[in-house]
Amino acid sequence: MSSESSKISLYLRILSYSVLAFTLAFLINNVLTVWSDWPGVKKIFSHYEMFGFKKKALDGSALNYGFMQIGVYLICIVAVICNWLLYKICWLYLVSCFSCCQ
Repeated sequence: MSSESSKISLYLRILSYSVLAFTLAFLINNVLTVWSDWPGVKKIFSHYEMFGFKKKALDGSALNYGFMQIGVYLICIVAVICNWLLYKICWLYLVSCFSCCQ
């Protein structure tokens, strides 16, 4: 496998894991918003008047729940980055092991 196709394969893997992670975060967010009556990310944006939403104040617990929902998306981003770094570290370790053996 050439270096160019290896890089493309790695980027496609990162993209596919990102799509899966954000789909999982979206589903978790929908369950929390619809069934548990959490405020959702849109209400957090409107609380701070971000992205053109009009101001609607949230109380303490609703604000905390909204930040937890944003945290779900951030955890997915961190998980994809950690997975990519772990793959790179393992790949470099395997390459170094095989190059020493030859």
